[in-house]
Amino acid sequence: MFGIGFFLFACLYCWYMDRYGTKFIMDQNNAVQVDHEDSPELYNIVDELILAAGLPMPEIYIIDDFDPNAFATGHDPEHSAIAVTTGLLKLMNHEELEGVIGHELSHIKNYDIRLSTMFVSWRHLMHLTTKALLFAGFGLVYNFFVNTKGFWSMILNLVISFFGVVILSAGIVIGACLYPEAILIEYAFSRNRESLADASSVELTRNPEGLLHALEKLQRYETEYYAVGDDSFHDPTTNSTNLSDQYSALYFNVSKGNKTNKKYFQRVSAFFENLTSTHPPLEKRIADLKKMSD
Repeated sequence: MFGIGFFLFACLYCWYMDRYGTKFIMDQNNAVQVDHEDSPELYNIVDELILAAGLPMPEIYIIDDFDPNAFATGHDPEHSAIAVTTGLLKLMNHEELEGVIGHELSHIKNYDIRLSTMFVSWRHLMHLTTKALLFAGFGLVYNFFVNTKGFWSMILNLVISFFGVVILSAGIVIGACLYPEAILIEYAFSRNRESLADASSVELTRNPEGLLHALEKLQRYETEYYAVGDDSFHDPTTNSTNLSDQYSALYFNVSKGNKTNKKYFQRVSAFFENLTSTHPPLEKRIADLKKMSD
């Protein structure tokens, strides 16, 4: 009964994330929906680019966060949303912001948003599954040690404990093997689609310089502004970011200021560093865009 109930819960959870994942993700990132009156420049850029791309208007959100970033999410182009941080709006000029928005709209047009949202839901689900199996398995095994009165009671508890060991083992396997594997698959997908979105943004805006300069500015931001805590870009009242790190695969850029699995491999080979990254290196993205502009 536990297995059937959890399977039904898993199906319901995946359906919910597929249909209503946008609101869930925006809530997790403390995003606030805006319109033309709230942010006219941002709204006008989105409005112009969706006409060029042949897309419906997505919901537009702003996240109060000093780190320059953006992401797109949703079920399909008709049910999609983009979010940008206040740090991005402050750092980028009109041309650069247009390149970034073109990148995010490309994710929508290429249906990357649906797969990304499903990756997020599956990762959450596997995390919940691991916890549920470990908790249930431990409870069944523990029952053997606290309820052993009588011969038949002991036999029954042995059978229950056996199933507890099986469930506990399944939780360990999922948590130690399948969960990390799912994350690595998500990261590989994200790296591939980020490169495609860069190219699609250039095609959409017909201006490789905008996105190129945006990425170069992000590169300088990572090596200079974040390192010295420049007050013009960094909120001096906090050392943390409001962005939820578990959604890093959705972001336009994963800066050195964000907490990612990459930090655990800083002293390991470039192979492992790339394996645990959700984005191609900024250097590679910039080099690819320079080839397009030549």
